[in-house]
Amino acid sequence: MMQEPEALWTRILKHKYCKRWNGVHHLESGRKPSSTWKGICEMRNILQRGGAYSIGDGMRTLFWTQRWATSKPLIEVTTTPIPTEAHGKVEEFAAYIPREIQEQLTAYQVYPEASIGDKPFWGETDSGAFSMTSAIKLMRDDTSPERQAIWTLLWRIEAPQQTKTFLWLVLHDAMITNAARVRRGFASNAYCAICQDEVEDIDHRYRDLIESPGWEVLLGHCYREANQVADRLANMGVELNYAIRLFTLPPVEVAPLMYADTIGTKFPRVIIKQ
Repeated sequence: MMQEPEALWTRILKHKYCKRWNGVHHLESGRKPSSTWKGICEMRNILQRGGAYSIGDGMRTLFWTQRWATSKPLIEVTTTPIPTEAHGKVEEFAAYIPREIQEQLTAYQVYPEASIGDKPFWGETDSGAFSMTSAIKLMRDDTSPERQAIWTLLWRIEAPQQTKTFLWLVLHDAMITNAARVRRGFASNAYCAICQDEVEDIDHRYRDLIESPGWEVLLGHCYREANQVADRLANMGVELNYAIRLFTLPPVEVAPLMYADTIGTKFPRVIIKQ
């Protein structure tokens, strides 16, 4: 909507949901929104964080709350709270922003007479064009130095590949928890089945429960006949030429084994005790 303001789909959405459009900060879901418009509104915070403006006449850009001069909105880099009367020349509100940012502001030129409007662009890519990759990184905060340090530490630790893969899934919030089931419409109760008091998300399952008193971790051995699906997947993993593969549906190699599980087929094993 920001990069294609005259496109037919943009004009239809603006006419139906936001006739006074002046940027993503005006997005409201309204009554009975379509799935498309509802999805756009749910991404409003990400669009506000990633969106930026190239200054023309200065009429479309909000001075304090939108990105235009720095990598963050000016309100996020102030040294003291901003009073309501802080407006006008740079010198009049210099006490609220760092000196290096003051110098950046004084270097900007506005052209009100030339009728050059402020142009929005996506501030998370070098080209200024929106990309899903950059938006996902922004959602997960993967661009922060702290987050990058976590990924570096993960792949440098000496541990089995299965352990690294498990940690990778946890960091990406890709493990199926009760909260994830509710989000995807698979369940109606997001609370933990063990404590019954907290929503079972990634943090609760893998941090809060382990740190709670009385928690005991037990490791046990299971023969392959007791879980042939896991055994077949493990054998498939050995044959792969890459570290990880994600399946959206069960692979055909394990379909007969899954069917055998559903009908209760047993696979006996003779165990000789030493």
